[in-house]
Amino acid sequence: MGISVEADTVVSNNLVEGAPLFGIKLDRGPYLGDVAAIGNVLPNCRVGIAVSAVEGSQTTLIASTIVSGSTAGSVVGYPCVEIVTNDLLRDLAPPRRM
Repeated sequence: MGISVEADTVVSNNLVEGAPLFGIKLDRGPYLGDVAAIGNVLPNCRVGIAVSAVEGSQTTLIASTIVSGSTAGSVVGYPCVEIVTNDLLRDLAPPRRM
């Protein structure tokens, strides 16, 4: 695993390459809150970012992060170790230029 955090944390400007499970794990179920993952580069990890997807989870920000070559999703939600959502980025519309 790459980096794992729970609450009241900023994860920024890291390179995590080839993690066999998660590049970044934002975890702790309903105790997850006030976490920001910004400006990270996550090539060739099984999952780029895994974020807790349980009732009670609090504010989480994921921004300006590059995920490439992931085999099980760029950003996925999960309750513990089992992924329970599809890739949360897959169905987003491409960014618009202003």
